[in-house]
Amino acid sequence: AAVQVVRSVGRWSLGAERRETSAHAAWCDAIANAERFLYVEQQFWITSLDEDAARWEQSAAPRLRRAIGKGETFRALLVLPLHPNGRFLDSEEVHGVMQQQFCSICRGPGSLLGKLAAEFPAVDLDRYVKFCCLRTFQDLDAGPASEMVYVHSKLLVADDAVAIVGSANVNDRSLLGDRDTEVCLVVEDRAAV
Repeated sequence: AAVQVVRSVGRWSLGAERRETSAHAAWCDAIANAERFLYVEQQFWITSLDEDAARWEQSAAPRLRRAIGKGETFRALLVLPLHPNGRFLDSEEVHGVMQQQFCSICRGPGSLLGKLAAEFPAVDLDRYVKFCCLRTFQDLDAGPASEMVYVHSKLLVADDAVAIVGSANVNDRSLLGDRDTEVCLVVEDRAAV
């Protein structure tokens, strides 16, 4: 297997002439080149309308469009927490993050699923992309109990051939290279097992 270190780091942190965005490039490349499936675990999935925004979403949407348009067998499974960490019922911060995520994923014509539904109205998008949350379940004496599993990992697996694991969330803060400093490993092994 080949292993490469990629990162997201700003000039202010690195002391270099330009920002480093190789983590963003690795995510975009893995998504765009996936042939059969993507499996992603992330704490956040937030896009931006800002012109300077990270353009990883521009890799996901075209890859899904290609699969749908050609009728390919392709599936993207994205696992997120049910809600951000914090007091869901009364935290404005948690509500704000949820609103950004909903607008990125499924609410409105600018969302990923909104764009795909408008372009492919007769297609069941669940055949191609699913956003999921994990929960625990246990039958207790007092009755059934369930609790959210807080997904905090930052993982992408494409076709069982490429994996990206590290500290970068799928948002501008982690991927633009001028805010948080992040590091990821890209592990690639295309040999058939």
